[in-house]
Amino acid sequence: MSETLYPYYERELAFIRHIAQDFARQYPNVASRLGLEQDVSTDPHVERLIQAFALVAGRIHHKIDDEFPELTDALLTVLYPHYLAPFPSTAIVEFVLDPARAELPEGFPIPRHSRLHIAQAVRGVKCRYRTAYPVTLWPVALTYAQLLPPPFPADLEPPAGTVAALRMRLECQSALPLSGLKLKTLRFFLRMASDAEAGDLYELLFNHARRVVFRPLDLMNPAAQRPVPRPGFPAGRPTLPQARPFAVKPEDAIRPVGFEADEGLIPYPKQSFAGYRLLTEYFAFPHKFLFFDLGGWERAAQFGFGRQAEVIIFLNRSNAELEKRVDASTFRLGCTPIVNLFEKTAEPIALTHTRNEYRVVPDVGQPHGLEVYSVDQVSSLDGNDGSTKEYQPFYSFRHAGSRDTQRTFWYASRKTAIGENDRGTEVSLNLVNLDYNPRIPEDATLIVRTTCINRDLPNELQRAGDRILFELEMAAPLSRINCIRPPTPTLRPPMRRGAFWKLISHLSLNHLSLTDDKEGRQALREMLSLYDFTPLKTGSGQTMNPIVEGIHAVSSRHVIGRVGWGIASGFARGCEITLTVDDQKFVGSTGMFLFASVLERFFGLYVSINSFTQLVLKIKDREEVVKKFAPRAGERPLI
Repeated sequence: MSETLYPYYERELAFIRHIAQDFARQYPNVASRLGLEQDVSTDPHVERLIQAFALVAGRIHHKIDDEFPELTDALLTVLYPHYLAPFPSTAIVEFVLDPARAELPEGFPIPRHSRLHIAQAVRGVKCRYRTAYPVTLWPVALTYAQLLPPPFPADLEPPAGTVAALRMRLECQSALPLSGLKLKTLRFFLRMASDAEAGDLYELLFNHARRVVFRPLDLMNPAAQRPVPRPGFPAGRPTLPQARPFAVKPEDAIRPVGFEADEGLIPYPKQSFAGYRLLTEYFAFPHKFLFFDLGGWERAAQFGFGRQAEVIIFLNRSNAELEKRVDASTFRLGCTPIVNLFEKTAEPIALTHTRNEYRVVPDVGQPHGLEVYSVDQVSSLDGNDGSTKEYQPFYSFRHAGSRDTQRTFWYASRKTAIGENDRGTEVSLNLVNLDYNPRIPEDATLIVRTTCINRDLPNELQRAGDRILFELEMAAPLSRINCIRPPTPTLRPPMRRGAFWKLISHLSLNHLSLTDDKEGRQALREMLSLYDFTPLKTGSGQTMNPIVEGIHAVSSRHVIGRVGWGIASGFARGCEITLTVDDQKFVGSTGMFLFASVLERFFGLYVSINSFTQLVLKIKDREEVVKKFAPRAGERPLI
């Protein structure tokens, strides 16, 4: 019996017994023949009849209640479709270039959504993943990294106000010099022993960098300065300009990763607010944001860099603990998040005309290892002439102008699986016309293309840790693939009636100002709680994530700011939002600065047209400002 059905059965059984007592008092002669007493019948046959009737009545009541969320599910499908689907398992891998095949002046690209699978099968199923970020492999290795406190070596020449310097040395692993590579940016992942340390280092890079200096180290090697003949010029004249260092502004050299629309972990429809994706992914897997792009390398050719170079990031704040822990293993090249999503054509569905709902089965041979994440396309194959016809989703914006009410559309519904110890979900299809009446084609078979996950199998991979072996499903010059962060468990949002309250919360919050001085804190907390799966992830049953509790105050004021550049510039009215946090609530997490960076993007996307937002981050009981972010309108900063 389903766990959700059992309370209905008990409720109906208690109701029947209560009615039976009243019946026995009113009609004692009839009750004696039925053996009815206070709360039970002495006749076992009558007792079984009562229990059977309670079960049937309970099922009817359960069905009535179960149909109510169909309305909310339909609205969520159009407005917030991410709420109905599970959040798939995620991990971070490192692609290591084979040194024997490192002659790659243009690098080797691994496109976004490249497919991988785990070599070890879990209960007979190989879990499949795909990359979330594009990766370009370069024959470049980081050989040294250190966070230096004062006093600095005499050759560093730090700018005024420098209290620390992050020093990184890189070396080209091929015969080519760095100036011979068509290199513009290098992407690094911050790997530390704890999330808190990674968050502190992230804050140093994006909040306290003063200057970024690139220096060629070949100057220290006299052999590297030998003149190289160039055709048409006298012998001894160099082909390259003399190598020398150059400086880049931090905002031009260091770019955050994970916030753009093409850097999402999960597929996200255009009709949904992009800011909610950021919140979902932050709470589910904040490590996807612990990347940064280091730009400025295109100038290495201009300044004649050789095979070795040094990057120095001067900082106006230090961290004593990080000075002990930062080394070359902290900054990992060739990394990307991967997510347990893959395309799959489900088993063909024969339309029998005996029911309205048809379950989508990804693979009949592996029901325990596959689960439908989304239905991407539905078409039918005519059994007579072999023709195919594609159907549009019923809950969409693609058929508003259609006058043919007899056209066939599909809609999918998701319900909790009824199998024992199965936390997964099942997806079913219904075919209807515009009047929502069933419309099933004659002699047709449905072909359903889906995106799937490996159900809860990734949960069993956590014990393997970083020993998991991944295999890339494309030819690439790799020596190995390292698992930097092991796969996370599959997360699931509240289903059915739980989704109803989520929808109500969303619709009500849309009428509240998240930055109102009186209600803003509570409204923002409620909004963030909608996207926080932590209680589901940890099983702790806690009511609120400590990070969400860390929001101490939210206030705002109207400001005027310049927008645009040059003759196209002007002034616009915006909103300055001051976020005050309790830093003690962020202990053990990726930190308040990364949290504020996500909120800064969220507020920027939440702003109305012809306006902007500017976030100011402060700490409770302190006067100084931690960070005053640049004004932002939508996805772009204004300055």
